[in-house]
Amino acid sequence: MPAAPIPSSSSQFGPGSWTPADFRESSAGFGRFTPGLMLTLTTNQELIIDQALRDTMDFFLMNDQQPSRELQLKALREYLKGNLPVPAYVQAEQLLQQYVSYMDAHDHMLTGQAFPDLGQALSEADIQRLLVWQEQRARLRQSLLGMQVTQAWYEDEDLQFKQTLDYLRNAAALGKTARLARGMQGALKNFGKSYRSLAQDPVRHDNGS
Repeated sequence: MPAAPIPSSSSQFGPGSWTPADFRESSAGFGRFTPGLMLTLTTNQELIIDQALRDTMDFFLMNDQQPSRELQLKALREYLKGNLPVPAYVQAEQLLQQYVSYMDAHDHMLTGQAFPDLGQALSEADIQRLLVWQEQRARLRQSLLGMQVTQAWYEDEDLQFKQTLDYLRNAAALGKTARLARGMQGALKNFGKSYRSLAQDPVRHDNGS
């Protein structure tokens, strides 16, 4: 079905009842009134799973000005209720629960992990450890988010990540210095960082988590 922008009239509010004043009060500390992103629907009012949806959730869940998960979820749910019809809101709520579970599982899986310093030359063993982590993370995403969401949200950056590691692995196998070349830093800039640490970073992060 073709995508359609979500109408802004109050008749499109999802379940529950709230006012713009309620939203401003619950969203205090977020620095901006909305994420400034357009969520999209099918003609059947079903939610389209795209990058804008992930970015919207991250705007609230990884906001450094309000690190309380409880308040982040409250404000995000109110934002979704105010911008989605009921069918799409139900989808968004289910996905939100899955995404939060993935964030927590991701951070738990990082516990005890020892990653190489990406600013130094990497050995074949170092690169293999990075590849193993990428595979583990991919399985976790597919398990908790499902294949459709995983592809929509992570396919492009995972491909960039793998291409970067393949380049480094080939360089190491040929006895060359395996270092990140200019332009590669973006693919691995947040590698090995927890969602909690990214939420406390004033710079917005998009890749590698």
